[in-house]
Amino acid sequence: MDIAKLILEYISATIWPFVTLILAFRFYDAIVSLIPKSKINFTIAGVTVETSLAELEQSVSESLRGENLSSEQWDWLRKLKDSGRTPYDHKYYMQLRPLRNSGLIREYPEGWLSNSEAIEITTLGCLLLDAHNKK
Repeated sequence: MDIAKLILEYISATIWPFVTLILAFRFYDAIVSLIPKSKINFTIAGVTVETSLAELEQSVSESLRGENLSSEQWDWLRKLKDSGRTPYDHKYYMQLRPLRNSGLIREYPEGWLSNSEAIEITTLGCLLLDAHNKK
């Protein structure tokens, strides 16, 4: 009798975690929607901006005008991250212009991409590349 009672106690102690896990997986989307969206704070030109990661993603996406980066553009971001500031060849203007316009790369000297001598990746470009590589 004591053994049956002990087994019953073990079963009752272990069944609730399994039920909880099953319910958590079943209602995952509803549970995640209840969690508040994380906010990030950053300062640009002395102004502190608080935004969500989704809004930041939308901002970068809009600056790319809804276009996806081509494999050549991803290769450029990788190259710039690995090598730092790189001499700019004007024959790549059409590939690099969307990256520059969206703030993923910057030109040197500052001004116009068509007049620049070198380019480098920005912090935003590094963040996007790291996220893409993890994906």
